[in-house]
Amino acid sequence: MEPIAFAPVGPADTAALQDLFCRARGHDLGAAAWPDPLRDTTLRIQFEAQRRGYAERWPSATTQFLMHDGDRAGWVIVDRSGRAIHVVDIAVLPEMRGRGLGTAVLRALMDEGARDGRAITLSVMRSNMPAIRLYSRLGFQPTGADDLDLYLEWRPSAPPAAAALPFTAELFRGAIDTWFEVVQDGPPLLLPLRKVVESTSSGGFARFSLLFHGPGDRLLPQGLYTLRHPLVGDQDLFLVPVIGSNAERVIYEACFSVPERARTP
Repeated sequence: MEPIAFAPVGPADTAALQDLFCRARGHDLGAAAWPDPLRDTTLRIQFEAQRRGYAERWPSATTQFLMHDGDRAGWVIVDRSGRAIHVVDIAVLPEMRGRGLGTAVLRALMDEGARDGRAITLSVMRSNMPAIRLYSRLGFQPTGADDLDLYLEWRPSAPPAAAALPFTAELFRGAIDTWFEVVQDGPPLLLPLRKVVESTSSGGFARFSLLFHGPGDRLLPQGLYTLRHPLVGDQDLFLVPVIGSNAERVIYEACFSVPERARTP
């Protein structure tokens, strides 16, 4: 795959962009056999109509020249204003095709999408089999179609899920004297974990309990609550108010019995 670079298209580059359009689209349409006045007029009208259409539909899109060895090899128009990065148009000059330049452009956009967590979307004519094969090799998937076009999308791979921490007394012991947030509506309620109490193992199960302290004026009835903590994550714990509570402090206990194989060595 040959290297590719990008250069912005400014207001003074309209003539250069039109020249590229006529060379690329004229080749695709077989316009070399047309009479000169017809070819020049038809391609100019198509160029102006395409620019107006793109500007109306994707007003935030940016146009860039594709540069190869310092020469203009084509163009790409991309709209980044939505949730996905949308490829409005991409073209490579006929004499530069088959060198992997189109692939290089798409991979650059896919790298951008992977960094930003954004999909890449585009459309391709049903009859454009070389482009369809390219998009398929790169992992684009169809999302829809009409009489003329296929609509394709590429999505970045999801990052690998973090390995779950063993659910053990040792895990919670590392969170002693830090706050667990009770996930619920209303004002935040933070319960500091004050103690981890281990009991004798029995029947292949490790047994332990957690003791949380809460404010005396916000009693939580016995029940299942989601507690959030930066080390432990979100955990659904069955909290029970226990002896030792008073008007200033409520003590909650959560009891566990987990297979011993889950214990940290």
